[in-house]
Amino acid sequence: MPDLRPVRPEDAAGIQDLLDGIFREYGLTFDLPGFDADMRDPAGSYATPARVLWVLAEDEAILGTVGVAIDGKQAELKRLYLSPRLRGQGWGRRLTAHALAYARAAGCARLVAWSDTLFVHAHRLYREMGFVQEGRRPLEDLNQSWEYGFWIQL
Repeated sequence: MPDLRPVRPEDAAGIQDLLDGIFREYGLTFDLPGFDADMRDPAGSYATPARVLWVLAEDEAILGTVGVAIDGKQAELKRLYLSPRLRGQGWGRRLTAHALAYARAAGCARLVAWSDTLFVHAHRLYREMGFVQEGRRPLEDLNQSWEYGFWIQL
């Protein structure tokens, strides 16, 4: 049974492998030297109460990630990714609920999420959990991606 816990420095390679695999699944490039540089040292990049990351781990394997970045009364859902072998089992909902609870406890009034237009499973999850879909923005990444915006009042 996977365990949700705070990210550790030794998780970096497992997180990078997970994200690289998911990006490839969708025909995207995981750009560790550039756009995705926060994942070179995830424990260092998410090391304050205003910027946190958790991993879903089983033994040494990293099977999922979720983070929160807080700016005043607004929080942003960060790095929600889940191994294909755990999808459809409620883990995405649990990871998102964990992030929502953290943002609420931190006194945030709203949580936003930006999600690549290709990640339709995540979009369905957000809508099922009460998020409102609003906005679209381009990313300056190697993939020339676009993202949809989602938000929920806390």
